[in-house]
Amino acid sequence: MKNVNGFPQALRAGYLDTRLGQLHYRVCGQGRTLLLLHPPPRSSLVYRRLMAAFEETGGVRVIALDLPGFGQSCDLPAGITIDGLADVVAQAIVALDCGPVSVFGLHTGNKVGAALAAAHPAQVDRLILAGLTHSIILDAQRRNEAMRAYMRSKPPTDPAQDPPAWRDEQVDRLNARGVDTLYAANFSFDLAGVVPAITAPTLVLELAVPQEESLGRHADSWCAQLPRGQAACVAGNDRDLLQSRPHELARMITQYLNESPATA
Repeated sequence: MKNVNGFPQALRAGYLDTRLGQLHYRVCGQGRTLLLLHPPPRSSLVYRRLMAAFEETGGVRVIALDLPGFGQSCDLPAGITIDGLADVVAQAIVALDCGPVSVFGLHTGNKVGAALAAAHPAQVDRLILAGLTHSIILDAQRRNEAMRAYMRSKPPTDPAQDPPAWRDEQVDRLNARGVDTLYAANFSFDLAGVVPAITAPTLVLELAVPQEESLGRHADSWCAQLPRGQAACVAGNDRDLLQSRPHELARMITQYLNESPATA
């Protein structure tokens, strides 16, 4: 199946009811369900090329949510926590009526995914937590310092390099109403305290970039606290993987989802 302009051919959209309001989602494919959780200020739109890659390979039903405050979803209330947001995502999973799902979370999305798996284990059968090195540091103070340093130095998207991706990002930035609120929740989240409560097989995918070499590698530190944890490292940032290498990322995720429970 050939995708047109990077969009899945069979892409559909809808809304799910939660206690905060309606969450918008995009869905394509057939097979086991994989739920994608995006970072701010992006929305489910950030995953359109990854969804197209999954559609080409088949075997996975991919659902990308717009978290509250982003994309076409309801607003994000002030003072919400990552745990509270995970509860809202759990309500969305119930509304989907598809049983336990596999979850992929990127950057702040990996915090929501971790909290979701810890508090709602019956709804998550596999977990993939991805992010640049700063995003997966377990110690809150060190993670927040590294996150702020990266955000100060992060280069803007070059509109000439990839015009469709640049347009997608501008649309998301215009629609984002919950950036400050979600970052505040991220900064106060006790990731280290949640990790030991995760029972689902978990892959921690560390995205390594030269400017964060001084931080060391951190994916392996999770495995000592996860009963069924794996660590992997891939060179490149999230923009690189999602925009230029979506098929590579889709293959990595599919391979992990297809592993037997004994090896996952």
